Amino acid sequence: MKISDFLSPADVMIDVRANDKSRLLRELSDKAAARTGLKEDEVFEQIVKREALGSTGVGNGVALPHSRIGGLRSPFGLLARLRQPVDFEAIDEQPVNIVFLLLILKVPTTTPSHP
Repeated sequence: MKISDFLSPADVMIDVRANDKSRLLRELSDKAAARTGLKEDEVFEQIVKREALGSTGVGNGVALPHSRIGGLRSPFGLLARLRQPVDFEAIDEQPVNIVFLLLILKVPTTTPSHP
């Protein structure tokens, strides 16, 4: 798979303004929902739910928020460069200014049937 399979030029945002991590995730979730046909609140809730497990701020000014979401037709990426860095609770404790949001298809789980 190539990056062009899930990230198009229309999904690159430059000079994004956000005051904090929550507002940034909301803005990116809203944009991702609009581009994928998903519900804004569902995308936001899933991204925040994953983020609650531990920050996806990987260091060096980069964050990779991601989630598996049902109803998605194919993987989707959104790249954002922030106008001003925001605190993302990154592992190196530095603010981030590059964010790559990734949504991937949630694979349904099956339970084995017992005779």
